[in-house]
Amino acid sequence: MECLSEFIKKKRNEQGLSKRKLAEAAGISHTEIYRLENGERKSPSPMVLVSIAKVLSINPVEILVAAKYLDDNCIDKDSLCLIDLYKCLSTEEKQDVLRYIDFIKSKH
Repeated sequence: MECLSEFIKKKRNEQGLSKRKLAEAAGISHTEIYRLENGERKSPSPMVLVSIAKVLSINPVEILVAAKYLDDNCIDKDSLCLIDLYKCLSTEEKQDVLRYIDFIKSKH
């Protein structure tokens, strides 16, 4: 896994955001983004990282792994994908998914 500074810079560039735009949208100072991307800020708060993740449209777990708050070996990539997909469903669709899971479990 790449280091946090590289991770944030790469994701920000993929979104076409300047440091100022990212900072503004995340509710933090642009100097904080500058320090993060230059590796000067070694231990940002998880809340700051989650705010950045939301703006970058990434799963917060990814940025917490890059910051070494979570161990990459403990993260199940398939589960992260499912969580992201689940979040996009309507309430009725989520209920359908849960019913289907219950149905699958009942077959065992």
